[in-house]
Amino acid sequence: MCRLKLPSRWLPPLLLACCLLILAGCNGSSRPEPNQDKTEQVSAREALAKKRLCSDNFLKIYQVLRPSPANVDAELQSAQDLLNQWLLSCAEWSGREISPDAPEFQGHFDAEEISDLNQRAASQLDILFLRDQLLVRSLVEHVLQDVPTDAAKVRRVFEFVCRNVAHDEKLIHPLLLDPQTRDTLGPHSIPRSLQDICLTGRGTPEDRTWLLAAFLQQLNLKTLLIEAPASEPAVDARYRYLAVVPLDDSILIFSPGLGVEFRPAAEQWTPARLAGGWEEVFQGWPGNDPAALELLAPLLSQDWAKGRVLLPYSILQTSPRMAAMQLELVGDTVCEVSLPLSGEGGQPGLVDGLRAAVRDFLPDFRPVFWEYPQVTYSRLVAKEPQAERLRQLAMATLFKEVVSVRSSEDQKEQRVFTQNLEKRMLMARLDHLTGNHEEAISTYIKLRLQQGMAGDGPEIALENLLRYLQAENAHYWSALAQFENGDYRSAGDTLQNYLARYPEGNWVAPGRELWARALMNQGKREQAMQLLESDKAQGPERFWQLKLKSEPQH
Repeated sequence: MCRLKLPSRWLPPLLLACCLLILAGCNGSSRPEPNQDKTEQVSAREALAKKRLCSDNFLKIYQVLRPSPANVDAELQSAQDLLNQWLLSCAEWSGREISPDAPEFQGHFDAEEISDLNQRAASQLDILFLRDQLLVRSLVEHVLQDVPTDAAKVRRVFEFVCRNVAHDEKLIHPLLLDPQTRDTLGPHSIPRSLQDICLTGRGTPEDRTWLLAAFLQQLNLKTLLIEAPASEPAVDARYRYLAVVPLDDSILIFSPGLGVEFRPAAEQWTPARLAGGWEEVFQGWPGNDPAALELLAPLLSQDWAKGRVLLPYSILQTSPRMAAMQLELVGDTVCEVSLPLSGEGGQPGLVDGLRAAVRDFLPDFRPVFWEYPQVTYSRLVAKEPQAERLRQLAMATLFKEVVSVRSSEDQKEQRVFTQNLEKRMLMARLDHLTGNHEEAISTYIKLRLQQGMAGDGPEIALENLLRYLQAENAHYWSALAQFENGDYRSAGDTLQNYLARYPEGNWVAPGRELWARALMNQGKREQAMQLLESDKAQGPERFWQLKLKSEPQH
């Protein structure tokens, strides 16, 4: 037999060639078929196109609901239609449902309301809620610029809420109501959204509390509301609630109705310190002043340990719909809208997270959702004729249209001026709230310069009354915008002029307080104290005097 003997130098190249052939054979056997490769590419392109389309559709919803003067009074049905299309074709559902037996819903919500939370179709309540949350998010970004710590942020938010929501149990100027309606009007007669509350600048203790909790949610800080025991004698609504804000190393306690924070004379409130009882919370403010202790008597008489512990949020925030939308509200459109009851991804749910923070001083912690936000939204959507009429009267000066001149260029590039009827006050208020103070002040000044109409008759009289009230509101809001813009001197001058022009006006009490604070911020403490002494307010209205007296010189 003849054997082929290869030179030894050929062996390495031959071995390498064999390995390459084996590898090529393996790769060839696992290579996908051409049709399969094309199918995967088509699927990937379709998924990417759908994702872009869904993002574009959600952005359209955001553009309709976001706070801007152009759409402050926009019709909301289109947003609801767009949202339902998005929920049907784009939303990612977790599969979780809300149980009507959850203890957090017991007491004031029926099974139908809880069942509606699990529906995959949006209602007008969802739209109103989303619009409110987007407005609050915009306010947070404006108010909290360069504020370093959580405690400082909470206090800044509380000051802003109290300054921009003056206490008012009637909410409608008495000149716009007949005596019979005025006598029967109660603080909850008028359904309003958070946007309505912010724009009118007036509200109840419940309105302040609701807005405060909404602000803090945008900071991922939670709020608890403690309601005075129902068995206690009826007291002024301003004494009814305490807002408790747990932080990492301390507890902050506020009375939204009275507009004060109860800060200890030394150190800070901690869970262990509050475990000994609530009496110390009130007795040290401000500096054991006898006048303050007299005013605080309704708070001291309550057994707050027996009060209802409330979650001051809308139950809509627990809905799977909000959880689905939360995934889209990121980046430039970031906004907190979802509060899941049960935890996900290792994060505690709403109640479990709060329980860990308050168990030392609220050992029997069984909170329930506060009914006020849901009832208010539901009545707003129901559009009951009497309630809707009262809402329109409460916002009459905002809804009132005025002649506005706008300029544009025609096809020949010539300047053209046209007159339009516009809700200028409504747009100015939104400019003001979101930090566009110069534009707001400019509009306020124009509205203050309105002249009365000549003539007789009820229509002329009503028009002149609305112009008068609108000019008064614009006068006060001009000062408020100047104050929030840091121009305390101009704000003080404007407020002094307002109080002289409208001695029985609708903003006398908050105007006097704001003037005193403007003087304090200018370092004119003595003048501020003289202004405080000249105020003859009685009862809870005196709290702002004691609060300012206790504050240090700026």
